[in-house]
Parts: sequence; structure tokens; C-alpha cells
Amino acid sequence: MKKDGGAPVLHDLDTLAEDILSKSGDSYRRAAMTLSICLTAQPDELHSLVTEVWPGNDMEAAAAIERLLAAPFVEETAAGWRLNSMLAPRIALHFMYNDPSEFQQAHAILADRERRKIDELESNLSDFDDVNQWFVKSRLAFYLAGIHAAEAADRFGEAFESAPQRDLNAARMWLSTLVLRQEPMLSNHARVISFFMGFRSYVAGKREEARQHFEVVISEGIEDLYQAIGLHLYALCFRQGDAGIKILTDSVELSKRLELSENEVMARNSLISAHITQASELTRAGESVEAQRHLEFALTLAEENREEARSLQNKAYQVYALTEHAIAEWCLVAGTDGRSARDSRAHDALPSVLDELWQAITIADSVGLSDSAIFSINRRAGALLAAGREAEAVDELEAALDRINLLTDPKVVSRLVRTAGPLDHVSARTLARRAKRVRDKLDRWAAQLASG
Repeated sequence: MKKDGGAPVLHDLDTLAEDILSKSGDSYRRAAMTLSICLTAQPDELHSLVTEVWPGNDMEAAAAIERLLAAPFVEETAAGWRLNSMLAPRIALHFMYNDPSEFQQAHAILADRERRKIDELESNLSDFDDVNQWFVKSRLAFYLAGIHAAEAADRFGEAFESAPQRDLNAARMWLSTLVLRQEPMLSNHARVISFFMGFRSYVAGKREEARQHFEVVISEGIEDLYQAIGLHLYALCFRQGDAGIKILTDSVELSKRLELSENEVMARNSLISAHITQASELTRAGESVEAQRHLEFALTLAEENREEARSLQNKAYQVYALTEHAIAEWCLVAGTDGRSARDSRAHDALPSVLDELWQAITIADSVGLSDSAIFSINRRAGALLAAGREAEAVDELEAALDRINLLTDPKVVSRLVRTAGPLDHVSARTLARRAKRVRDKLDRWAAQLASG
């Protein structure tokens, strides 16, 4: 499969697939085709599936499976065995076109297995695990693609919206690999494929590429989950002033009509941030009245979002809504540039802002959102620093430092570095030494995380 120890060569994979499918005997071919459509399978599960789809000689099937699982292109994982990720789609495509009835039967059996797992999870309330259930439901969508593509497309969208918040991007990236692997079966659902390709580009920082994919999703104006979330992500790809605000508003309103509460909260959070960003740009341009209008509207939205988030079962949304509400309130009284941070209005508002951010930190800790907790600590530090309370700001930054580890998002650390910048001008000697230690440690973390 490899030449000179390098990456797998496509020609070699095609040759290997051809050998498996045409030169290894029916039992071996059937075992390989069956394993090619499984995300993972234990030997007994694979044997049961093969013999149910092709009833006959169980011993011959068992021998073929034993030989297959010993092959170098089969990988053993904690969850079971699987074909090499580059080889499996080739075998699966052959299976789909050359044995369509068996292909559909195998997918139906695998989908039923996942349904039974969901039933077991939901019946065992004392040991219920919503994260595990999410993965099972995602696997169900994967197998349904082989028999009911439209239902699979809907379920993939639902799984995207309800992905576990603790490792949100990682979970959604894994989900996207399932969708793209089933692309031949989802050929009549181009918007779904474009949506997940757009998401992968978005996470990779390829915003223009992502924008083009999301344009495919939203161009037809279909009022569904993909449109609502697609509008949100499309707007985040460029955030160009009033246009971005209009797109985010459309996402919020459509999410509300479709009762997509999670995306409604997240899109509104992005809309609040967009209004604050627009206010910042207007302030720099000297248009203070228009900037104030955007900030007042941002706070109104933030108040609505905070209440909506409290109605959701997943507490992660409360973290986001509380933090954004605190930011909106502080920007309204202190200004987006912090120039009014020492005025009486800002002085009076600061305790409630700090308290709300502390609530967000507490909830973030309870649900394992460490980066969100650090982000909120950083906002506390920024507000304290703007208000002239440098010693307390240093306390907050030291608390944030204690939480940083190798899994921390580098962007979170970069924000801390920016917040700590004004500490270079602290005059009190003892505080200046503490501030320098904080700056030095943050710079080292930023460099280490940036280098991978």
C-alpha cells in the first residue's frame, strides 16, 4: 500500500481493492464488502451480519473473516475492526453498485442495531449518557444513508445542531467525516454535502472556501435546519457590517420559526457580537450616535438571549449567553474602546458585570468548558484593567494562567496576551513585577501552543 514508507499510493489502493473483489473468493469478498460499510465491527458482529445477508456456510464465512481481520489493511481500534479509511470507500462503492439489495439489507441491519442501542440508553435512565447517545444517533444516520437518504440527511443536520458542547468542533468534524464518506448515497442532497464541506473549511480557517460552500446551502432559500445554521456560519465567514447583521438576523428569525433553540441562541450571540463590532467601527469613525444605537440594541438582544438560554437543558448555552450579556452591558457603559470605563455609569455597572461573568465561569466549570471559563476570566480582567483596578486585573490573569494547558485553544491565550498588554505601563513596583511574570508566562504559552 505504500512506497518508500510514504503515504498510500492511490494506484496501489485501486489494485488492492480489485484483488479483494475479484481474486480472493466469494466469502472473502463478502466479508470485505460488509466490513467496508461498518464504522467498526467486532468479529462476532461481522460474522452475524455476513451470514444474515448471505445465509449459507457459517464456517467458511468465519474462516474468511479471520483471514480478513489479519490483513495489513484492516485496523483494530478500541471500538472494533475497520478497513483502512482510504480503502473502505472503494470497496463500499463496489458493494453499492454490484450487490445493491445486499448493500441495502446490510445497512438496514446495522441501522436496527443502532436503534436498539438508543432504546437501551433511553430505558436506562440511571446510567443515561447523552454524549454516548449522540454518537449512537450519528452512527444511525450514517447507516440510514444506505437505505433512506432523506431521513439520514435530516438526522445528520439534527446531530450537527445537538453536538456535545465540551468538544464541539471535534464532534462536528467527526460527524462531517461520516457524511462525506456517505456522499455517493447522498447524491440527491447536494446542500447537505456542501454544508459539511463548508463547515470543515470554516474550522480549517479557509473562510472564502467555506463561504462558497455555504452559498450553495442558502442560495435556494429552503426553510430548513441547514438554511438556519448555514446562514449563521455564512455570516461568520465575512462579517461585513450591516450585511452580516442582516444575515445573522435572518438566521435567528428562521431558527425561531423552526424551533431550533440551540442555533437561535448561538446565532443571536453572534448577532450581538456583530452589533458590538459595528459599534466599535462607528466609534472609530466618529459616529458616536449610531454606535450607541448598535450597543443599545446589542444589550436588548443579549437580555433576550440570556432568558432563552436559561430555558435550554444544556447549560453550555447559559455560559455563552451570560458572557455575551456581560460584554454588551459593559460596552454600553464603558464604550467599545473603554474610554468611559472610569465614568460613574461604568463604575456602577462594573459589579454586576463581574458577577455575571463569574456566573458564566462557574457554569463553564460545571460542564467542562475550560476555554469558555478562561475567556470569561479574560473579560473580567479587561473590565478591571479599563476601570483602573490593575491589581485585581493581574489576579484574574494569574487565575487564567493556572487553567491553561496544552489543550487550550491558542486563540484564547492570544486574547489574554492582548488584555495583558497595558500592564507594561503599571508603575507600582511590586505590581509591575507580578504583571511582568504574567506577561512572560502568557507569551511562553502563546508561543508553545502556536508551535503545536
